[in-house]
Amino acid sequence: MPTVSASRRRRGPPPLRTIWLFGGSTAWGTGNRNEGTLAAQLQRIYAERAPELGVRVLNFGESGYVSRQSLAAFQSALACPQPPADLAIFLDGANDVFAALQEGQAGLPQNEENRRREFNSSRQLGAQLRAWALRLEGIAGLLQSAPPAAQPAALDALAAATAEHYLTQVTQASALAQRHGIDLIPVWQPTLFDRATPRGDEAAIVAASIASHVRLQRQASAHLRQRLAVDPTLTAVDLGTVFDGSDQSLFFDFVHLSERGQALLAERLYQLSVTQLRQHDPHAPTVESCGARPLG
Repeated sequence: MPTVSASRRRRGPPPLRTIWLFGGSTAWGTGNRNEGTLAAQLQRIYAERAPELGVRVLNFGESGYVSRQSLAAFQSALACPQPPADLAIFLDGANDVFAALQEGQAGLPQNEENRRREFNSSRQLGAQLRAWALRLEGIAGLLQSAPPAAQPAALDALAAATAEHYLTQVTQASALAQRHGIDLIPVWQPTLFDRATPRGDEAAIVAASIASHVRLQRQASAHLRQRLAVDPTLTAVDLGTVFDGSDQSLFFDFVHLSERGQALLAERLYQLSVTQLRQHDPHAPTVESCGARPLG
């Protein structure tokens, strides 16, 4: 279910423009206070620097979502009768990579094995209870046992397929956004594995991570950059190296950001989006009453 940032509960004049933020747990705000999430910080920057735009940011982020699920959330939100957003930002990539590592193929959601266990145990109470327990353990439990190591050629092929699948979701989201008059910024999100020089305890996090996960993330990012370099029609924005100019420790695991990290990312998203929003005729948003959108 989409979440609501505290900044959206502000008093004052009604919003004039709306940004929808999609993605996984980094967008959702794992480890951050409500006021420190990416959505809340991006809205605060707009309120401070471009108050005349009247921007609100609705947070559709969900823990574990891959780009395919972000696209599905976008489709559901567009089915609501109220006017759509003026701009949508998608922050995806890391979960696509991890899900590919789990399954050995690109394009599936995370934790598919748990869903298979649940489905196959529907007539066996004991097995069903064990499946539910595994589901509750989440990604932390999965990380305790590394997936089988892939051969270098197979890992590189998986990385290329993951980048290609991500770009397919971007292409589909772009077509939907254009049809509904929405500006779109699809972002390949930053991860600790993509950072040129980890800071503080970040180096220890990388060293303790599954080696094939680190390689798969880096190779998928490399394939994405190659595709973007040769195909100008692709609209994705690679922010994998967005933190390379900072000397601070910003990650508390391979993908989740401190509030300082979220602030730096929000700053970059503001820079990417403000010109588009200034040029966009607002959709005159109303009070939300559709369950497929966060409450206004």
